[in-house]
Amino acid sequence: MKLHQQVEHYILDRIKNGELKPGDQIPTENEFAELLNASRPTVRQALNRLVVQGYIVRKKGIGSFVTETKLIHESTSYISSYRKEAQKYNYEILTKVLCLEVKKADEYIVDKLNIKKGKNVTMLTRLRTIPQYNQGHPVVLTTVYVPYERFPDMEQIDFSNRSFYDILNENDLEVKHAERELEVILPDKETADLLEINKFEPVIFISSVGKTENDMIIEYSESFYPASSSKFMINIQH
Repeated sequence: MKLHQQVEHYILDRIKNGELKPGDQIPTENEFAELLNASRPTVRQALNRLVVQGYIVRKKGIGSFVTETKLIHESTSYISSYRKEAQKYNYEILTKVLCLEVKKADEYIVDKLNIKKGKNVTMLTRLRTIPQYNQGHPVVLTTVYVPYERFPDMEQIDFSNRSFYDILNENDLEVKHAERELEVILPDKETADLLEINKFEPVIFISSVGKTENDMIIEYSESFYPASSSKFMINIQH
C-alpha cells in the first residue's frame, strides 16, 4: 500500500469510528506529517482524496473539517415514496408543500405527459427535510405534474403528511414503471435558495416519467438533491 493510502486510511478510520465527528476540525497537514512521519505532499494527496470522497471539506483560511455522512437515496433503484425510503433508515421526515395548483400545461409538460395541448395538469411542489440530518437543511426539492383529468381530486389532498404514491395506489393509479434520467447541474437561484445551498454548488437532478401497468403516463417529476450531501444506490439484478 502506498504511503498516501496509509495516511488516507488512518484519517478515514478515525472518522468512521467516531473519533473525528461531523463538524470537527482535523489536524493540519503539518501536524499529520509530523504525527505520521510523512511528507506534506503525501498528506495533501490523502486529504484531497478524502475531499473528493466527501468525508472532509476545506474552508479557505480556516482549515479542514469532517463532513456529515452523505444521505443514501434509493430513487434510482426502486419505485417508492420518499417517506417510505426515509422510514426504512429510521429518519423522521418533514414535508413542506410549496405549491399545489391546477394550471394549463406548457409545451414541455405536454410532451412529457403525452397529453393534448391546452390540457390542465395538477402541479405539486414539496421540500423535504430530515431534522436529524445535515443540521435540518433540505434534502430534496420535488415537483410533480399529473394530468388533471386522470386525478381531478388531487388538489384537495394534504400532501404534507401523505405519500404521493400511496394516494395514487388508493385511486387505482399505481405507478408500475418509471423512466428516470440523472444528471449533475448547477441550480438556478430559486432552487439554490430553497435547498439552502450556494448557487455554485452542484445538484443532482432526476427527472422521472411514471406509468401505470397498461403504460398510461400518470406523472412526470423533477427532483433536485444537493450533490454535497447526497449519494444514490443503484440496484442491478441479472
